[in-house]
Amino acid sequence: MFNETSIRRFDRRGFTLVELLVVIAIIGILVALLLPAIQAAREAARRTQCTNHLRQLGIAAQNYESAHKAFPIGRKKGTTALGATVPQWGHLAYILRYTEEDAIYNMIDFGPAPPALGLGKQEVRFQKPVTFICPTDSEDRMNDVVCAQADGSWLNAGRTSYHGNGGSDTGKSFEITVAAPAIEYREQNNGIFVTNVAIKIKQITDGTSHTGMYSERCLGDADNNKIESPSDWFHISGNNQTADVVYTKCTGATPSKGAAQWSCSGRNWVHGDYATSRYNHIMPPNAPACTQTTAGTINAIPINEDGGAHTASSRHKGGVNLVCADASTHFVSNDIDRLVWQAIGSRNGGEVISSGF
Repeated sequence: MFNETSIRRFDRRGFTLVELLVVIAIIGILVALLLPAIQAAREAARRTQCTNHLRQLGIAAQNYESAHKAFPIGRKKGTTALGATVPQWGHLAYILRYTEEDAIYNMIDFGPAPPALGLGKQEVRFQKPVTFICPTDSEDRMNDVVCAQADGSWLNAGRTSYHGNGGSDTGKSFEITVAAPAIEYREQNNGIFVTNVAIKIKQITDGTSHTGMYSERCLGDADNNKIESPSDWFHISGNNQTADVVYTKCTGATPSKGAAQWSCSGRNWVHGDYATSRYNHIMPPNAPACTQTTAGTINAIPINEDGGAHTASSRHKGGVNLVCADASTHFVSNDIDRLVWQAIGSRNGGEVISSGF
């Protein structure tokens, strides 16, 4: 026989459809609120790791300077009396042993030029030092056939997100014939890593805490039919122009697809070219990058030899990480005053910079 209590026990109801929809809606709102916070936390962790990478590079360059009484050259370039090309190893290769990458460093023979297809020890170009890649940069950026050179010798070579400071000038190269066919190269720039010159710490007269050493540059997407600024370079007319003219033209340039664009930024860490592992301070962080040339096309040659705006850039929101010559790290806003940013680029400009840039 059923009493009133037992009847009430079996009279319970489940959720109605409306109640279920309300619960689902609330869960959806909570997820929508939490996801940005989770993503922001992950990016904060990646940016911290990126800052740590740059600090390691700064300390490595300092240790190199202590051992060799000068920082490594930006790159070697030239022609010997016998007509042979001077080895073009870049600054990152020289500091490898000070970044705990002894195994990779020991693979390098600095006598001949960096290895290309068919040469000995070519496996070194495929090495991918962890400290050379920003964790926020795109993981799908590899050297495909577009960036591998015509013979494919640099296909899938190790890349770099971190570039050495060439200075606040254009970086145009000038040939000086010593005794034909010997040619020496000089570079129009005033940073720490320049062509064929090893800068001593005493030459940083602006102060090591006010002079940039390494910053970031986004890896290129290897697609000249897709405009991606600021990782790509774009063409501006002219040659042998001042940094101010390059700044004005690059600021007003209209990005173009195809031959007037180059999309292989950071394509290897082995060379010390602007197209691979150096930058300058003409344009503020994450502004466009441009190359001056009388031709209407761009490849690595005018970028490295004719000079231009090789702009620091990153996928961090609002700016780029920077390590100065004293190994201090900073996050520099895209909105930094242009003249302050240029002053940070030069080692001996005599500018006065506040400590809070």
